[in-house]
Amino acid sequence: MLTYDAAFWSTVKTDGKYKNFRDALAEVYANLCGKPAHPARYSDFKIYFETGDRKTFEDGYHARRRQLAAAAVMFLIHGEEQYRVYMQDLIWAICDEYSWCVPAHIHASDAEGQIKAIDLFASETGFVLSEIITLLGDQLDAAVVNRVKYEVHRRVIARFLETPVYWWETARSNWAAVCACQVAGAFLYLAPELFPQARQRLDAAMDCFLESFGGDGACLEGLSYWIYGFGMFVMYHELLVGTDPNALEIFKDEKVANIAAFFQKSSLRGGITVTFADAQPNALYDPWLGHYLKKIYGDLVKLPPLSQALPLARLRFSSMVRGFLYFDPSENETELPLSNCYLPDAQWFLRENGAYSLAAKGGHNAEPHNHNDIGSFLLCVNGRQVLCDIGVGVYTKQYFSAETRYTMLGNGSQGHSVPIINGGYQRAGAEYRAEQVSQSGDTFTADILGAYGEKGSLVRTFEALEHSVIITDEYALEQQPSAIVERFVSYEMPAPEAGKLVWRDAVLEYDAERFTPSVSEEKYENNFMGKVSVYLIDLTAIAPQRAMTARFRVTAAANG
Repeated sequence: MLTYDAAFWSTVKTDGKYKNFRDALAEVYANLCGKPAHPARYSDFKIYFETGDRKTFEDGYHARRRQLAAAAVMFLIHGEEQYRVYMQDLIWAICDEYSWCVPAHIHASDAEGQIKAIDLFASETGFVLSEIITLLGDQLDAAVVNRVKYEVHRRVIARFLETPVYWWETARSNWAAVCACQVAGAFLYLAPELFPQARQRLDAAMDCFLESFGGDGACLEGLSYWIYGFGMFVMYHELLVGTDPNALEIFKDEKVANIAAFFQKSSLRGGITVTFADAQPNALYDPWLGHYLKKIYGDLVKLPPLSQALPLARLRFSSMVRGFLYFDPSENETELPLSNCYLPDAQWFLRENGAYSLAAKGGHNAEPHNHNDIGSFLLCVNGRQVLCDIGVGVYTKQYFSAETRYTMLGNGSQGHSVPIINGGYQRAGAEYRAEQVSQSGDTFTADILGAYGEKGSLVRTFEALEHSVIITDEYALEQQPSAIVERFVSYEMPAPEAGKLVWRDAVLEYDAERFTPSVSEEKYENNFMGKVSVYLIDLTAIAPQRAMTARFRVTAAANG
Protein backbone atom coordinates (compact mmCIF):
# COMPACT_ATOMS: atom_id res chain seq x y z
CA MET A 1 0.00 0.00 0.00
CA LEU A 2 1.09 3.57 -0.60
CA THR A 3 2.18 5.88 2.20
CA TYR A 4 2.95 9.57 2.08
CA ASP A 5 6.65 10.35 1.67
CA ALA A 6 7.24 14.10 1.88
CA ALA A 7 10.89 13.79 0.82
CA PHE A 8 9.98 11.87 -2.32
CA TRP A 9 7.35 14.40 -3.44
CA SER A 10 9.78 17.23 -2.72
CA THR A 11 12.21 15.51 -5.09
CA VAL A 12 9.50 15.14 -7.73
CA LYS A 13 8.91 18.90 -7.52
CA THR A 14 12.52 19.77 -8.45
CA ASP A 15 14.22 16.78 -10.11
CA GLY A 16 14.65 17.19 -13.88
CA LYS A 17 13.88 13.50 -14.31
CA TYR A 18 10.20 14.30 -13.72
CA LYS A 19 10.03 17.55 -15.70
CA ASN A 20 8.06 16.14 -18.64
CA PHE A 21 5.57 14.53 -16.27
CA ARG A 22 5.28 17.71 -14.18
CA ASP A 23 4.70 19.84 -17.26
CA ALA A 24 2.14 17.40 -18.63
CA LEU A 25 0.33 17.31 -15.28
CA ALA A 26 0.26 21.11 -15.06
CA GLU A 27 -1.26 21.23 -18.54
CA VAL A 28 -3.87 18.63 -17.61
CA TYR A 29 -4.75 20.61 -14.50
CA ALA A 30 -5.03 23.86 -16.45
CA ASN A 31 -7.26 22.23 -19.08
CA LEU A 32 -9.50 20.24 -16.74
CA CYS A 33 -9.56 22.04 -13.46
CA GLY A 34 -10.14 25.67 -14.28
CA LYS A 35 -13.85 25.12 -13.79
CA PRO A 36 -16.19 23.60 -11.19
CA ALA A 37 -16.92 19.90 -11.20
CA HIS A 38 -19.42 18.83 -13.82
CA PRO A 39 -22.78 18.54 -12.06
CA ALA A 40 -24.31 15.09 -11.55
CA ARG A 41 -27.72 15.63 -13.17
CA TYR A 42 -30.69 13.28 -13.15
CA SER A 43 -31.47 14.32 -16.73
CA ASP A 44 -28.08 12.89 -17.76
CA PHE A 45 -28.44 9.80 -15.58
CA LYS A 46 -31.69 8.66 -17.21
CA ILE A 47 -30.56 9.07 -20.85
CA TYR A 48 -28.95 5.64 -21.02
CA PHE A 49 -32.19 3.92 -20.00
CA GLU A 50 -34.15 5.92 -22.58
CA THR A 51 -31.84 5.88 -25.62
CA GLY A 52 -28.85 3.65 -24.86
CA ASP A 53 -26.45 6.61 -24.96
CA ARG A 54 -23.63 6.27 -22.42
CA LYS A 55 -21.54 9.28 -23.36
CA THR A 56 -23.73 12.08 -21.99
CA PHE A 57 -23.63 10.80 -18.41
CA GLU A 58 -20.20 9.20 -18.45
CA ASP A 59 -18.37 12.25 -19.83
CA GLY A 60 -19.26 14.24 -16.72
CA TYR A 61 -18.79 11.25 -14.40
CA HIS A 62 -15.26 10.54 -15.62
CA ALA A 63 -14.41 14.24 -15.87
CA ARG A 64 -14.90 14.60 -12.10
CA ARG A 65 -12.50 11.74 -11.50
CA ARG A 66 -9.90 13.07 -13.93
CA GLN A 67 -10.14 16.46 -12.25
CA LEU A 68 -9.68 14.81 -8.85
CA ALA A 69 -6.64 12.84 -10.03
CA ALA A 70 -4.94 15.95 -11.40
CA ALA A 71 -5.73 18.06 -8.33
CA ALA A 72 -4.62 15.38 -5.87
CA VAL A 73 -1.27 14.77 -7.56
CA MET A 74 -0.68 18.52 -7.98
CA PHE A 75 -1.26 18.85 -4.23
CA LEU A 76 1.10 15.95 -3.50
CA ILE A 77 3.83 17.68 -5.49
CA HIS A 78 3.27 21.35 -4.68
CA GLY A 79 1.24 21.36 -1.44
CA GLU A 80 -0.56 24.58 -2.40
CA GLU A 81 -3.91 25.53 -0.91
CA GLN A 82 -5.64 26.05 -4.27
CA TYR A 83 -5.16 22.36 -5.08
CA ARG A 84 -6.35 21.25 -1.65
CA VAL A 85 -9.53 23.32 -1.86
CA TYR A 86 -10.36 22.13 -5.36
CA MET A 87 -9.61 18.50 -4.46
CA GLN A 88 -11.87 18.60 -1.41
CA ASP A 89 -14.72 20.09 -3.44
CA LEU A 90 -14.38 17.27 -5.94
CA ILE A 91 -14.27 14.61 -3.23
CA TRP A 92 -17.44 16.09 -1.72
CA ALA A 93 -19.16 16.18 -5.11
CA ILE A 94 -18.28 12.54 -5.78
CA CYS A 95 -19.55 11.54 -2.34
CA ASP A 96 -22.81 13.29 -3.24
CA GLU A 97 -23.36 11.12 -6.32
CA TYR A 98 -26.49 8.99 -6.22
CA SER A 99 -24.55 5.91 -7.34
CA TRP A 100 -20.89 5.33 -8.07
CA CYS A 101 -21.91 2.89 -10.81
CA VAL A 102 -22.48 4.19 -14.31
CA PRO A 103 -26.06 3.65 -15.55
CA ALA A 104 -24.98 1.03 -18.11
CA HIS A 105 -23.84 -1.20 -15.24
CA ILE A 106 -26.83 -0.71 -12.94
CA HIS A 107 -29.23 -3.63 -12.96
CA ALA A 108 -30.96 -3.26 -9.60
CA SER A 109 -34.48 -1.81 -9.63
CA ASP A 110 -34.53 -0.51 -6.05
CA ALA A 111 -32.74 2.63 -4.89
CA GLU A 112 -30.67 0.85 -2.26
CA GLY A 113 -29.42 -1.69 -4.80
CA GLN A 114 -28.58 1.03 -7.29
CA ILE A 115 -26.74 3.14 -4.73
CA LYS A 116 -24.70 0.22 -3.42
CA ALA A 117 -24.04 -1.63 -6.70
CA ILE A 118 -20.36 -2.41 -7.29
CA ASP A 119 -19.13 -2.23 -10.86
CA LEU A 120 -15.78 -1.28 -12.40
CA PHE A 121 -16.23 2.38 -11.53
CA ALA A 122 -17.85 2.10 -8.12
CA SER A 123 -14.91 -0.06 -7.05
CA GLU A 124 -12.52 2.47 -8.62
CA THR A 125 -14.16 5.37 -6.82
CA GLY A 126 -13.99 3.63 -3.46
CA PHE A 127 -10.36 2.70 -4.02
CA VAL A 128 -9.24 6.13 -5.23
CA LEU A 129 -10.93 7.98 -2.38
CA SER A 130 -9.48 5.51 0.14
CA GLU A 131 -5.99 5.94 -1.26
CA ILE A 132 -6.19 9.73 -1.35
CA ILE A 133 -7.33 10.15 2.25
CA THR A 134 -4.70 7.63 3.40
CA LEU A 135 -1.95 9.58 1.64
CA LEU A 136 -3.23 13.05 2.57
CA GLY A 137 -5.61 12.49 5.48
CA ASP A 138 -3.89 14.75 7.98
CA GLN A 139 -3.81 17.54 5.37
CA LEU A 140 -7.52 17.34 4.59
CA ASP A 141 -10.47 18.63 6.60
CA ALA A 142 -11.76 16.06 9.08
CA ALA A 143 -15.27 16.36 7.67
CA VAL A 144 -14.01 15.36 4.21
CA VAL A 145 -12.05 12.39 5.56
CA ASN A 146 -14.98 11.18 7.66
CA ARG A 147 -17.39 11.54 4.73
CA VAL A 148 -15.13 9.41 2.54
CA LYS A 149 -14.85 6.71 5.20
CA TYR A 150 -18.63 6.63 5.60
CA GLU A 151 -19.38 6.47 1.87
CA VAL A 152 -16.71 3.88 1.04
CA HIS A 153 -17.83 1.69 3.93
CA ARG A 154 -21.53 1.67 2.97
CA ARG A 155 -21.08 1.55 -0.80
CA VAL A 156 -18.13 -0.86 -1.08
CA ILE A 157 -16.86 -2.53 2.09
CA ALA A 158 -20.13 -3.41 3.83
CA ARG A 159 -21.87 -4.05 0.51
CA PHE A 160 -19.22 -6.55 -0.55
CA LEU A 161 -19.35 -8.44 2.73
CA GLU A 162 -23.16 -8.65 2.77
CA THR A 163 -23.39 -9.81 -0.87
CA PRO A 164 -22.66 -13.55 -1.20
CA VAL A 165 -21.17 -13.25 -4.70
CA TYR A 166 -20.92 -10.77 -7.55
CA TRP A 167 -21.04 -12.02 -11.14
CA TRP A 168 -17.66 -10.45 -11.85
CA GLU A 169 -15.95 -12.64 -9.24
CA THR A 170 -16.14 -15.51 -11.74
CA ALA A 171 -15.75 -13.45 -14.94
CA ARG A 172 -13.09 -14.51 -17.43
CA SER A 173 -12.41 -10.90 -18.39
CA ASN A 174 -10.90 -7.65 -17.13
CA TRP A 175 -13.89 -7.19 -14.78
CA ALA A 176 -12.63 -9.81 -12.36
CA ALA A 177 -9.24 -8.16 -11.84
CA VAL A 178 -10.42 -4.55 -11.97
CA CYS A 179 -13.24 -4.91 -9.46
CA ALA A 180 -11.38 -7.28 -7.13
CA CYS A 181 -8.23 -5.17 -6.99
CA GLN A 182 -10.06 -1.97 -6.20
CA VAL A 183 -12.42 -3.52 -3.67
CA ALA A 184 -9.30 -4.95 -2.01
CA GLY A 185 -7.74 -1.49 -1.96
CA ALA A 186 -10.74 -0.05 -0.13
CA PHE A 187 -10.48 -2.81 2.49
CA LEU A 188 -6.72 -2.54 2.90
CA TYR A 189 -6.74 1.23 3.35
CA LEU A 190 -9.90 1.76 5.40
CA ALA A 191 -10.79 -1.61 6.98
CA PRO A 192 -7.68 -3.81 7.07
CA GLU A 193 -9.11 -5.80 9.96
CA LEU A 194 -11.94 -6.97 7.64
CA PHE A 195 -9.74 -7.82 4.68
CA PRO A 196 -9.20 -11.47 5.75
CA GLN A 197 -12.98 -11.98 5.47
CA ALA A 198 -12.86 -10.81 1.84
CA ARG A 199 -9.52 -12.10 0.63
CA GLN A 200 -10.49 -15.62 -0.37
CA ARG A 201 -13.14 -14.28 -2.74
CA LEU A 202 -10.80 -11.64 -4.15
CA ASP A 203 -7.99 -14.14 -4.71
CA ALA A 204 -10.46 -16.43 -6.47
CA ALA A 205 -11.50 -13.55 -8.74
CA MET A 206 -7.84 -13.06 -9.69
CA ASP A 207 -7.62 -16.75 -10.57
CA CYS A 208 -10.67 -16.38 -12.83
CA PHE A 209 -9.05 -13.39 -14.50
CA LEU A 210 -5.95 -15.45 -15.28
CA GLU A 211 -8.17 -18.12 -16.82
CA SER A 212 -9.17 -15.58 -19.49
CA PHE A 213 -5.65 -15.93 -20.90
CA GLY A 214 -4.08 -18.84 -22.69
CA GLY A 215 -0.56 -19.89 -21.91
CA ASP A 216 0.73 -17.56 -24.65
CA GLY A 217 -0.31 -14.52 -22.60
CA ALA A 218 -2.40 -12.84 -25.32
CA CYS A 219 -5.17 -10.52 -24.19
CA LEU A 220 -8.07 -11.20 -26.56
CA GLU A 221 -9.88 -8.08 -25.36
CA GLY A 222 -7.19 -5.84 -26.84
CA LEU A 223 -4.22 -3.86 -25.55
CA SER A 224 -6.26 -1.22 -23.72
CA TYR A 225 -7.92 -4.00 -21.71
CA TRP A 226 -4.54 -5.59 -21.01
CA ILE A 227 -3.49 -2.28 -19.48
CA TYR A 228 -6.72 -2.09 -17.51
CA GLY A 229 -7.24 -5.68 -16.42
CA PHE A 230 -3.68 -6.93 -16.07
CA GLY A 231 -2.69 -3.57 -14.63
CA MET A 232 -5.16 -4.11 -11.81
CA PHE A 233 -4.01 -7.71 -11.38
CA VAL A 234 -0.49 -6.36 -10.87
CA MET A 235 -1.69 -3.55 -8.61
CA TYR A 236 -3.58 -6.04 -6.43
CA HIS A 237 -0.35 -7.84 -5.65
CA GLU A 238 1.52 -4.56 -5.23
CA LEU A 239 -1.07 -3.55 -2.62
CA LEU A 240 -0.51 -6.80 -0.74
CA VAL A 241 3.22 -6.16 -0.31
CA GLY A 242 3.79 -5.42 3.36
CA THR A 243 0.89 -7.57 4.52
CA ASP A 244 1.80 -10.75 2.64
CA PRO A 245 5.49 -11.69 2.25
CA ASN A 246 4.61 -13.95 -0.69
CA ALA A 247 2.59 -11.35 -2.60
CA LEU A 248 4.99 -11.15 -5.54
CA GLU A 249 5.58 -14.89 -5.96
CA ILE A 250 2.82 -14.96 -8.59
CA PHE A 251 5.11 -13.16 -11.03
CA LYS A 252 7.35 -16.22 -11.20
CA ASP A 253 4.54 -18.12 -12.93
CA GLU A 254 5.34 -18.74 -16.61
CA LYS A 255 1.87 -17.78 -17.79
CA VAL A 256 1.94 -14.52 -15.84
CA ALA A 257 5.36 -13.75 -17.30
CA ASN A 258 3.97 -14.30 -20.80
CA ILE A 259 1.09 -11.95 -20.04
CA ALA A 260 3.57 -9.36 -18.81
CA ALA A 261 5.31 -9.44 -22.21
CA PHE A 262 2.09 -8.95 -24.19
CA PHE A 263 2.55 -5.22 -24.70
CA GLN A 264 5.73 -5.58 -26.72
CA LYS A 265 4.39 -8.54 -28.69
CA SER A 266 1.26 -6.67 -29.76
CA SER A 267 3.08 -3.39 -30.49
CA LEU A 268 4.00 -2.82 -34.13
CA ARG A 269 6.38 -0.40 -35.80
CA GLY A 270 5.31 3.21 -35.76
CA GLY A 271 3.51 2.94 -32.44
CA ILE A 272 0.58 0.92 -33.85
CA THR A 273 -0.99 -1.86 -31.85
CA VAL A 274 -2.84 -4.95 -33.02
CA THR A 275 -6.40 -3.64 -33.11
CA PHE A 276 -8.31 -6.90 -32.89
CA ALA A 277 -11.41 -6.76 -30.65
CA ASP A 278 -12.09 -3.50 -28.81
CA ALA A 279 -8.48 -2.34 -28.82
CA GLN A 280 -7.12 1.18 -28.79
CA PRO A 281 -5.36 2.04 -32.11
CA ASN A 282 -1.99 3.09 -30.71
CA ALA A 283 0.59 1.20 -28.67
CA LEU A 284 0.48 3.55 -25.68
CA TYR A 285 1.74 2.25 -22.36
CA ASP A 286 0.82 3.08 -18.79
CA PRO A 287 4.07 4.31 -17.18
CA TRP A 288 3.33 2.87 -13.76
CA LEU A 289 2.56 -0.59 -15.09
CA GLY A 290 5.42 -0.68 -17.57
CA HIS A 291 8.08 0.43 -15.11
CA TYR A 292 6.76 -1.76 -12.30
CA LEU A 293 6.88 -4.82 -14.56
CA LYS A 294 10.34 -3.81 -15.74
CA LYS A 295 11.57 -3.84 -12.15
CA ILE A 296 10.14 -7.34 -11.70
CA TYR A 297 11.17 -8.93 -15.01
CA GLY A 298 14.18 -6.95 -16.21
CA ASP A 299 15.08 -7.66 -19.84
CA LEU A 300 12.00 -9.81 -20.41
CA VAL A 301 9.93 -6.61 -20.51
CA LYS A 302 10.73 -3.99 -23.13
CA LEU A 303 9.33 -0.48 -22.72
CA PRO A 304 8.62 1.72 -25.75
CA PRO A 305 9.95 5.26 -26.14
CA LEU A 306 8.57 7.67 -23.56
CA SER A 307 6.68 9.41 -26.36
CA GLN A 308 4.34 6.40 -26.31
CA ALA A 309 3.26 6.97 -22.70
CA LEU A 310 -0.49 7.29 -22.19
CA PRO A 311 -1.51 10.93 -21.80
CA LEU A 312 -1.89 11.79 -18.14
CA ALA A 313 -5.42 13.00 -18.83
CA ARG A 314 -6.41 9.39 -19.53
CA LEU A 315 -4.98 8.01 -16.26
CA ARG A 316 -6.94 7.40 -13.09
CA PHE A 317 -5.38 8.56 -9.81
CA SER A 318 -4.00 5.15 -8.88
CA SER A 319 -2.04 4.95 -12.15
CA MET A 320 -1.00 8.58 -12.18
CA VAL A 321 0.46 8.61 -8.68
CA ARG A 322 2.29 5.32 -9.29
CA GLY A 323 3.62 6.68 -12.56
CA PHE A 324 5.68 9.13 -10.53
CA LEU A 325 6.64 6.50 -7.94
CA TYR A 326 8.04 3.93 -10.37
CA PHE A 327 9.12 6.03 -13.35
CA ASP A 328 12.69 5.59 -14.58
CA PRO A 329 13.39 7.02 -18.07
CA SER A 330 16.61 5.01 -18.37
CA GLU A 331 14.43 1.90 -18.81
CA ASN A 332 12.72 3.05 -22.01
CA GLU A 333 13.92 1.72 -25.35
CA THR A 334 14.53 4.06 -28.28
CA GLU A 335 12.55 1.57 -30.37
CA LEU A 336 10.85 -1.70 -29.52
CA PRO A 337 12.18 -4.88 -31.14
CA LEU A 338 10.20 -6.05 -34.16
CA SER A 339 7.33 -8.33 -33.22
CA ASN A 340 7.81 -11.71 -34.87
CA CYS A 341 5.88 -14.32 -32.99
CA TYR A 342 3.00 -16.74 -33.11
CA LEU A 343 0.59 -16.86 -30.19
CA PRO A 344 -0.89 -20.37 -30.47
CA ASP A 345 -3.71 -20.07 -27.95
CA ALA A 346 -4.99 -16.81 -29.40
CA GLN A 347 -4.05 -17.96 -32.92
CA TRP A 348 -2.39 -14.63 -33.67
CA PHE A 349 0.31 -14.51 -36.35
CA LEU A 350 2.62 -11.47 -36.14
CA ARG A 351 5.39 -10.68 -38.61
CA GLU A 352 7.44 -7.51 -39.00
CA ASN A 353 10.39 -6.56 -41.17
CA GLY A 354 11.84 -3.40 -42.69
CA ALA A 355 8.98 -3.16 -45.19
CA TYR A 356 5.76 -3.87 -43.27
CA SER A 357 3.98 -5.17 -40.20
CA LEU A 358 1.40 -7.94 -40.46
CA ALA A 359 -1.04 -9.28 -37.88
CA ALA A 360 -3.50 -12.04 -38.78
CA LYS A 361 -5.80 -14.15 -36.64
CA GLY A 362 -7.86 -17.29 -36.33
CA GLY A 363 -9.75 -17.75 -33.08
CA HIS A 364 -13.53 -17.93 -32.60
CA ASN A 365 -16.44 -15.53 -32.60
CA ALA A 366 -17.25 -15.52 -28.90
CA GLU A 367 -14.02 -14.03 -27.63
CA PRO A 368 -14.19 -11.36 -24.92
CA HIS A 369 -15.08 -8.01 -26.56
CA ASN A 370 -15.61 -10.14 -29.64
CA HIS A 371 -15.66 -9.01 -33.24
CA ASN A 372 -16.68 -11.46 -35.96
CA ASP A 373 -13.25 -11.47 -37.56
CA ILE A 374 -11.97 -15.02 -38.12
CA GLY A 375 -9.21 -14.88 -40.75
CA SER A 376 -8.98 -11.11 -40.57
CA PHE A 377 -5.73 -9.18 -40.66
CA LEU A 378 -4.13 -5.77 -40.68
CA LEU A 379 -1.08 -4.67 -42.66
CA CYS A 380 0.91 -1.56 -41.76
CA VAL A 381 3.47 0.36 -43.82
CA ASN A 382 5.29 3.52 -42.77
CA GLY A 383 3.47 3.72 -39.45
CA ARG A 384 -0.05 3.47 -40.86
CA GLN A 385 -2.58 0.70 -41.26
CA VAL A 386 -2.98 0.38 -45.03
CA LEU A 387 -5.28 -2.63 -44.78
CA CYS A 388 -6.85 -2.07 -41.44
CA ASP A 389 -8.80 -3.41 -38.52
CA ILE A 390 -10.96 -0.46 -37.55
CA GLY A 391 -11.14 -1.52 -33.91
CA VAL A 392 -13.37 -0.28 -31.14
CA GLY A 393 -16.53 1.73 -31.72
CA VAL A 394 -18.40 4.05 -29.36
CA TYR A 395 -19.87 2.24 -26.37
CA THR A 396 -23.65 2.38 -26.19
CA LYS A 397 -26.34 0.01 -24.98
CA GLN A 398 -26.72 -1.15 -28.59
CA TYR A 399 -22.99 -1.77 -28.90
CA PHE A 400 -23.23 -4.52 -26.27
CA SER A 401 -26.61 -5.88 -27.26
CA ALA A 402 -26.58 -9.30 -28.94
CA GLU A 403 -29.36 -8.14 -31.28
CA THR A 404 -27.47 -5.12 -32.63
CA ARG A 405 -23.74 -5.55 -31.92
CA TYR A 406 -22.83 -7.29 -35.17
CA THR A 407 -24.85 -4.97 -37.35
CA MET A 408 -22.19 -2.36 -36.57
CA LEU A 409 -19.38 -2.03 -39.07
CA GLY A 410 -16.49 -2.47 -36.65
CA ASN A 411 -17.97 -5.50 -34.90
CA GLY A 412 -19.41 -7.56 -37.76
CA SER A 413 -17.30 -9.29 -40.37
CA GLN A 414 -18.62 -6.80 -42.94
CA GLY A 415 -16.09 -4.33 -41.51
CA HIS A 416 -13.13 -6.72 -41.73
CA SER A 417 -10.87 -7.99 -44.49
CA VAL A 418 -12.57 -11.35 -44.88
CA PRO A 419 -14.73 -12.95 -47.60
CA ILE A 420 -18.48 -12.52 -48.00
CA ILE A 421 -20.04 -15.83 -49.13
CA ASN A 422 -23.47 -16.00 -50.73
CA GLY A 423 -24.09 -12.49 -49.43
CA GLY A 424 -23.57 -13.72 -45.86
CA TYR A 425 -21.26 -12.51 -43.13
CA GLN A 426 -19.63 -14.44 -40.31
CA ARG A 427 -21.80 -15.46 -37.37
CA ALA A 428 -21.36 -14.84 -33.65
CA GLY A 429 -20.80 -17.69 -31.21
CA ALA A 430 -18.08 -19.99 -29.95
CA GLU A 431 -19.06 -22.65 -32.49
CA TYR A 432 -18.07 -20.29 -35.31
CA ARG A 433 -14.32 -20.70 -35.28
CA ALA A 434 -11.18 -21.31 -37.27
CA GLU A 435 -10.23 -24.96 -37.81
CA GLN A 436 -7.03 -26.70 -38.90
CA VAL A 437 -4.98 -23.72 -37.75
CA SER A 438 -1.24 -23.99 -38.23
CA GLN A 439 1.87 -21.89 -38.43
CA SER A 440 5.22 -22.79 -39.92
CA GLY A 441 7.94 -20.19 -40.23
CA ASP A 442 6.49 -17.23 -42.10
CA THR A 443 3.30 -19.01 -43.15
CA PHE A 444 -0.02 -19.03 -41.29
CA THR A 445 -2.98 -21.15 -42.36
CA ALA A 446 -6.55 -21.55 -41.09
CA ASP A 447 -9.78 -23.00 -42.40
CA ILE A 448 -12.18 -20.11 -41.77
CA LEU A 449 -15.37 -21.46 -43.39
CA GLY A 450 -16.71 -22.60 -40.03
CA ALA A 451 -17.22 -18.94 -39.12
CA TYR A 452 -19.94 -18.64 -41.78
CA GLY A 453 -22.15 -21.64 -41.17
CA GLU A 454 -21.37 -22.91 -44.67
CA LYS A 455 -20.29 -26.48 -45.39
CA GLY A 456 -17.00 -27.48 -46.95
CA SER A 457 -13.76 -25.63 -46.37
CA LEU A 458 -12.13 -22.27 -47.00
CA VAL A 459 -8.44 -22.38 -46.23
CA ARG A 460 -6.89 -18.94 -45.90
CA THR A 461 -3.08 -18.77 -46.02
CA PHE A 462 -0.78 -15.84 -45.28
CA GLU A 463 2.78 -15.98 -46.59
CA ALA A 464 4.99 -13.23 -45.19
CA LEU A 465 7.74 -12.49 -47.74
CA GLU A 466 10.48 -9.86 -47.68
CA HIS A 467 8.50 -7.05 -49.28
CA SER A 468 5.04 -8.50 -49.72
CA VAL A 469 2.34 -10.67 -48.20
CA ILE A 470 0.52 -13.28 -50.27
CA ILE A 471 -3.02 -14.10 -49.20
CA THR A 472 -4.51 -17.25 -50.69
CA ASP A 473 -8.09 -18.44 -50.22
CA GLU A 474 -8.80 -22.01 -51.32
CA TYR A 475 -12.53 -22.71 -51.55
CA ALA A 476 -13.97 -26.23 -51.44
CA LEU A 477 -17.67 -25.63 -50.86
CA GLU A 478 -20.31 -28.36 -50.75
CA GLN A 479 -22.80 -26.24 -52.69
CA GLN A 480 -22.38 -24.03 -55.75
CA PRO A 481 -22.09 -20.45 -54.41
CA SER A 482 -24.31 -17.68 -55.74
CA ALA A 483 -21.68 -15.07 -54.97
CA ILE A 484 -18.18 -14.75 -53.53
CA VAL A 485 -16.75 -11.38 -52.58
CA GLU A 486 -13.23 -10.90 -51.26
CA ARG A 487 -13.44 -7.82 -49.06
CA PHE A 488 -10.51 -5.67 -47.99
CA VAL A 489 -10.82 -2.70 -45.64
CA SER A 490 -8.72 0.47 -45.59
CA TYR A 491 -8.72 3.96 -44.11
CA GLU A 492 -7.46 5.24 -47.48
CA MET A 493 -9.11 5.26 -50.89
CA PRO A 494 -7.03 3.18 -53.34
CA ALA A 495 -6.41 4.20 -56.95
CA PRO A 496 -7.55 1.47 -59.39
CA GLU A 497 -5.21 0.19 -62.08
CA ALA A 498 -5.37 -2.90 -64.27
CA GLY A 499 -5.33 -5.82 -61.82
CA LYS A 500 -4.17 -3.52 -59.03
CA LEU A 501 -5.36 -1.29 -56.23
CA VAL A 502 -2.74 1.31 -55.36
CA TRP A 503 -2.23 3.20 -52.13
CA ARG A 504 0.61 5.58 -51.33
CA ASP A 505 2.38 2.88 -49.33
CA ALA A 506 1.23 -0.42 -50.85
CA VAL A 507 -0.20 -2.16 -53.89
CA LEU A 508 -2.74 -5.01 -53.90
CA GLU A 509 -2.57 -7.23 -56.97
CA TYR A 510 -5.42 -9.52 -58.07
CA ASP A 511 -6.52 -11.46 -61.15
CA ALA A 512 -8.58 -8.97 -63.15
CA GLU A 513 -9.97 -11.75 -65.35
CA ARG A 514 -11.62 -13.38 -62.35
CA PHE A 515 -12.55 -10.49 -60.07
CA THR A 516 -14.34 -7.17 -60.54
CA PRO A 517 -13.35 -4.36 -58.13
CA SER A 518 -15.61 -1.83 -56.44
CA VAL A 519 -15.02 0.58 -53.57
CA SER A 520 -17.57 2.11 -51.19
CA GLU A 521 -17.02 4.64 -48.43
CA GLU A 522 -18.54 4.24 -44.97
CA LYS A 523 -18.36 6.52 -41.95
CA TYR A 524 -17.31 4.96 -38.66
CA GLU A 525 -16.80 6.43 -35.21
CA ASN A 526 -13.83 4.92 -33.40
CA ASN A 527 -13.87 5.45 -29.64
CA PHE A 528 -10.31 6.82 -29.72
CA MET A 529 -9.96 8.26 -33.25
CA GLY A 530 -13.35 9.91 -33.61
CA LYS A 531 -15.22 9.84 -36.91
CA VAL A 532 -13.25 8.37 -39.80
CA SER A 533 -13.85 7.30 -43.38
CA VAL A 534 -13.56 3.58 -44.04
CA TYR A 535 -13.21 2.20 -47.55
CA LEU A 536 -14.69 -1.23 -48.26
CA ILE A 537 -12.90 -2.72 -51.26
CA ASP A 538 -14.82 -5.60 -52.81
CA LEU A 539 -13.30 -7.95 -55.35
CA THR A 540 -16.31 -9.85 -56.65
CA ALA A 541 -15.76 -13.22 -58.31
CA ILE A 542 -17.01 -13.04 -61.92
CA ALA A 543 -17.73 -16.79 -62.02
CA PRO A 544 -17.83 -18.13 -58.46
CA GLN A 545 -17.13 -21.85 -58.17
CA ARG A 546 -17.47 -24.50 -55.48
CA ALA A 547 -13.75 -25.21 -55.87
CA MET A 548 -11.66 -22.17 -56.62
CA THR A 549 -8.47 -20.45 -55.50
CA ALA A 550 -8.19 -16.71 -54.98
CA ARG A 551 -4.70 -15.30 -54.65
CA PHE A 552 -3.73 -11.73 -53.72
CA ARG A 553 -0.37 -10.09 -53.24
CA VAL A 554 0.07 -6.95 -51.14
CA THR A 555 3.44 -5.30 -51.70
CA ALA A 556 4.81 -2.56 -49.48
CA ALA A 557 6.12 0.60 -51.13
CA ALA A 558 9.86 0.72 -51.74
CA ASN A 559 10.37 3.34 -49.03
CA GLY A 560 8.54 1.17 -46.45
